[in-house]
Amino acid sequence: GQQNESLAWFWSVEVDLGGPNHSWNEEFYQVHWLRAKALQDQWKEEIELVQLEMNWTCNFFLWK
Repeated sequence: GQQNESLAWFWSVEVDLGGPNHSWNEEFYQVHWLRAKALQDQWKEEIELVQLEMNWTCNFFLWK
């Protein structure tokens, strides 16, 4: 995960958020958000798959 990961150098660069660099700064925030969203979606899918696999395994042994 990302909880123990330190942020890249460009997150600590001081820029005027309303200035000409606003577009690249905003793009970096969007990329970071999209990465976090993709990671969350992957974990949600993993949880769903594990729950289904548990049900399939239990059903198999009950059937046996």
